[in-house]
Amino acid sequence: MVTRFAETLADPLMREALAMQGIEETRHGRLLAEMLKRYGIPVDVPAQETLDCSERAFIDFGYEECIDSFFGFGIFGLARQIQLFVPTLTDIFEYVLLEEARHVTFFVNWIAYERIRRGRGAMAVQALSTALGYVRAVKRIVTTFAPSGGSKVKGVGFGAEGAFKMFGGVTWRSFLQSCVGENDRYLAAMDAQLIRPRVLPAIARMALGLPSFGRRPVVASSPSA
Repeated sequence: MVTRFAETLADPLMREALAMQGIEETRHGRLLAEMLKRYGIPVDVPAQETLDCSERAFIDFGYEECIDSFFGFGIFGLARQIQLFVPTLTDIFEYVLLEEARHVTFFVNWIAYERIRRGRGAMAVQALSTALGYVRAVKRIVTTFAPSGGSKVKGVGFGAEGAFKMFGGVTWRSFLQSCVGENDRYLAAMDAQLIRPRVLPAIARMALGLPSFGRRPVVASSPSA
């Protein structure tokens, strides 16, 4: 989709940038397919639908990548801490995650540029369009991962309940801390002059600033006199 959308762009620089992303996305797909095959992980492949290569499809994909990348950074950060994967496999995905960081950075700068170029650069308009973009992305992710029929799948995307079964003792707070920390680490490699994805990191930081309810702090018992 990214490759075909790139072919529709008149600006040669934008076309080249999107074509590069298309190559990287395709390589990611091949890498994941090989990993699933190598480790014998069964995956239900959905029926192939007609490919939408419009600008709207690319924008929806971009917002979905912003969500997937943020939570994906956190999950791989936790996986690295407990050495869930062999180091060589983790090293391979370091390159993938760095490329994803570049993709989402390019996306938020591209869409800001396009809005300004089309006379929709006012802060209020930008905020409304961004909010709508994330709402559409969440709706599409929920639709994709929602259980159907007799399925026992719970949760949505990277936030699925099953994902946490891989990590013993992981709480939502420690997960968000990993997301924020790893997101900052990967995006630090991007040019400081560029806009960074800010919505999810800001929400996560606000959530981390809230007090923890429902748990009593562990207090060490004092020795008896």
